[in-house]
Parts: sequence; structure tokens; C-alpha cells
Amino acid sequence: MTGPLVDNATYDTIPVAFVQGTPGASWPFVQGELLQAIFLRTGDKGLDGAVGLTSVAPSGGASQSGPAITFAAGSGLAVSSPGPNVISYAQTGSPLAAVTMSSTPPVGPFIGQLWWDTIGGQLYVWYQDPTGPPQWVIASSAPAGPVGSPGPPGAVGPMGPPGGVSAYSTLSAAFTMPASGATAVASVVSATPYAVGAVVYIPPLGYLGVTVVTTVANQLTLQNLGYPTNALGTAAIGTSVMGSGVAGVAGPVGPTGPAGAAGATGPAGATGPAGPTGPAGAPSTVPGPAGPAGATGPAGAVGPPGAASTVPGPAGPAGATGPVGPEGPQGPIGLTGAASTVPGPPGATGPAGATGPAGATGPAGPIGPPGAAGAGTAIAANQVTETLDSAPQQHTITQNLSSAGGVTYNVFGKFRSATEGRTFLLQMYGPIAAPTGGATIMFDLVAQRTPNVSNWGSGWATPSTLAGAWAYLALGGGWFICSGRIAVPAGMTTPAFQIAMIQSFDPVVVNNTWTGDGIGAIQVAQLSAAIDGASNVLVAPSDLTNAAWTKGFVTIT
Repeated sequence: MTGPLVDNATYDTIPVAFVQGTPGASWPFVQGELLQAIFLRTGDKGLDGAVGLTSVAPSGGASQSGPAITFAAGSGLAVSSPGPNVISYAQTGSPLAAVTMSSTPPVGPFIGQLWWDTIGGQLYVWYQDPTGPPQWVIASSAPAGPVGSPGPPGAVGPMGPPGGVSAYSTLSAAFTMPASGATAVASVVSATPYAVGAVVYIPPLGYLGVTVVTTVANQLTLQNLGYPTNALGTAAIGTSVMGSGVAGVAGPVGPTGPAGAAGATGPAGATGPAGPTGPAGAPSTVPGPAGPAGATGPAGAVGPPGAASTVPGPAGPAGATGPVGPEGPQGPIGLTGAASTVPGPPGATGPAGATGPAGATGPAGPIGPPGAAGAGTAIAANQVTETLDSAPQQHTITQNLSSAGGVTYNVFGKFRSATEGRTFLLQMYGPIAAPTGGATIMFDLVAQRTPNVSNWGSGWATPSTLAGAWAYLALGGGWFICSGRIAVPAGMTTPAFQIAMIQSFDPVVVNNTWTGDGIGAIQVAQLSAAIDGASNVLVAPSDLTNAAWTKGFVTIT
């Protein structure tokens, strides 16, 4: 501003910012500071009146020399008074600085500098407190914004105890993912294994709830649960529809069925041979008793001697039967008789035959997705503890796989941070002996931050480019299901599956090499690596002490 002040019978001001101080003192000013200088009216010049005050010691660090006012170096302004009641100023430095926008306060601020906090969304000014040192203070307060949209669904409740067999089938027709909260009908090969209220996983679309089961038509009415990892799209025929849940309560014993019809009468058995005739007994040697004597007749007259009688006298009574003699020797076997024409009675049921050998065990079914939460939180797991090292090491458990290249694996497991808030890497890469690249997903078991995903080497894709690339699923008790999808390039037939403990979560640098303290640990259970619709290919997925797992500077308990 240049030009003379206008006398308006009062006084004139230049409204900038008032700086109070002792007249004659000097303060340094920097570019961007605001200044207010107040000039007092000296009064009208009378004919012979006394001369009024010609100047006032400027405030805010100006030094006075005669009628001119000059500001100290660094203020960015040059102010002078070329004549009575006249003031002028000029810019001597660069234009005032614009608002600084950053996530941290500017270094070396000047009084009046503005800073927009890009994290908190707030405007601050570097203010000189009259009673203390300068400080950042809020420059303005914005009114509260509108209410935000509802957040995503809360975490699923804690995992229940082991339940029944996982439900599993495949799509018999293409299925399109409905909008969040909406439902759609899915045709499956068999709807029998599913129940209303269960949760199913259809890769790569995500998790859906079962609201209606139609076993006759083999159809499921599914609702999009709105999980952050769910994706809109269409799953082709043959895609897995995997679900799990606790086993239902055993039903009552059914009534006893009716008795079966009587079996046909069996044929009559053959007539056995006749027993031998016993030998004739020996003649009795005991005479029978004598019969009683007959009555004596009257004596007849003595007649002449008669001729000799030709008629025998009557026989005496028979004697008593003698005892049976001993059994004689067996006689010869008689001829076989003719076959019987009368059916014999049914023979008794024979004893049950011996139980046959058990049939061969069928192949293991595919690993189902995380089941709906139950009431319990107990999970059988191994604890992986870093060793106490004298030099930085990588603390890992690894297993080599054998499969066709050019496929995508669903990899997941149950994890809990045992001590020190450890994070870990879930990754696959070229064979252990000669790594040729790989892909990594970093999980934070404490803050559940967005995983850091990376890839290296030829043909390996970044996991974030795949549908359903990663997810946390809280089970309660500090347990999480951490899952992801990793594509193995064509020609890679011996990829390695690995869990690597890391010292801290760093979204830029994967610090997976450090000196272990023998304390940091994570708990691991139910690991899986499976191609869509196929079974888990890991050996001993729930027993990390098995020799199939290679241990690198860790102990397994």
C-alpha cells in the first residue's frame, strides 16, 4: 500500500496484526507474518500552534531513525515515511507461502504459517502465544459431516467344537453373485448336505448364507452376506459350493419294522438207517412155580382093573413168566427205506456267518471354507516358536508340493499370536532347492491391517490381482482364519508352501530376517492348500512336527 493517509478528524489504521512491544525495541520478522501499525493523528496545524508529534515508535520489531521507519531484515517488507502523515511499503522477498499440506507438521514454521493435516483433515496456524512459546493451533472448525453409510457386517462369532461332515457339492449351472444383502437361486448337483442357516463359500465370489434348501430340485437360495472380500461376478458350472457347520442333534430311533415273511419249508431230511436187531436172549434156567393141586375126588368103588387110559389128564396152570434175559448182539443193518413223501418240519436257523473285512477307505473330501461360529473356542494347534539366535535368521516352516503348474491355490489356516504380537507371511514360491520367484501375503494378527502383498520372479502374479485375494475371519479367543489365493505359473510343478514369522508389520520392507529371542511365537492349526474344487494337498496339515514339514530356526510344540 502506498499513498498519504487521509485525515478524517479521527485516526487511520492499517489492519494487519497487532504486535505489542516496548517503543524503540527491535524484533525480527519473517515472510508471511501479518503486521498492524496504528498511526495517531497529530492535530491540525494552527497558525502559530505548537508542532504535534511527528512519529510513534513502530511496534513489532521496527527500528526508528528520524522520519523513516525501516523493518528488520527477514521481515519481507520495507516500510518508509517519505513525508509527514505519509507511509509506504514494498515486498522485498518471495510472495507469501501457500498452505502446506502434509501428514506431519512443517519443519521450521514461521508465525502465521498455515498447515493442512492430510490425515486428520484439519487446518492449523503457527501462533505466537503471548504468555508462552509459539505453537500450532486450530485455525477453523468445520461443522460435522453427514452420517456415514453403515459399516460392513461384524466378524463371525467364535468357532464351535468340531462338528459333523462338511457340506460339499458343485454348481450344475452358472451362478451370478447377487448384490450385498440380496438373494439368488443356485442349482447344485446335490442339495442334500446343506441346511438353512449354514454359510457356503463359492470361489472366487465369496461367502453366502443358505436361506432355502430345495432337495427335490437340488437348488439353494443364497444371500450375499456383504463381506468385504465378496466380489460380484459369475461362477461357472462345476465350481465348488463348500460349507461347514456343527453336526445336528441325533434324531430319535425309528420304530421297529414289521416281521419278515416266514421262509419256505425246507426239504425233509433223509430217513436214518434202522438200528440192528438185538440177539435172542438165553433160555431161562429158573423153573416156574408149580401150579396148585387139584381137588381130590371121592374115592370110587374099586372096580376091576381097567384098561390103560388113552386120554391124558388136564394140564396144570402155566407158571409165572421169567425175567428178561440180557441183550443179544447187534444184528446186521437193514436196507434203506424209500424216500419220505411227507416234508419234515423246518430246520433250526444256522449260526450267523463271520463279519466280512472292512472296505477300503475312500479318498478325503475337499477342505471346506470356514464354518459358522459355534459356542466354543478351543482349537487343537501347534505352537511355532522362534529360536534364540546369535545372528539374523529366517524363522519358517515349509513343505514342497507336487502339482501341475498354471493353477491357482486357495491357501488358509487358523492362526493366533502367542507372544509379542507376531505377524507372519503366508506364501508360495519356486522349489526350496532353487527358488525362481514367488508370491507373498503378510498378515497382522494384532491390528488385522490390510495385508502387504508382493511377488517376485517370472510368471508370479501379485495376489491382490486375484478375486478373493485375502481375508481375515475372527473366530474369537484371539484366533483368526487367514486366507488368500496364489497363482502358480505354468511349468512350476514343485512349488513350496511356507509360513514365515516376521518381526513387525512393515508395508514397504518385509523384515523377515532377524535375531530370534526364543520367545516370539504363533499358534497354527488346520493348514490347507487346495486348487478350486480339489482336496487339500498338504501332508499332515494339523501336525507340524511331521517330517513332511521343513523347520527353519523354529521349535514346534
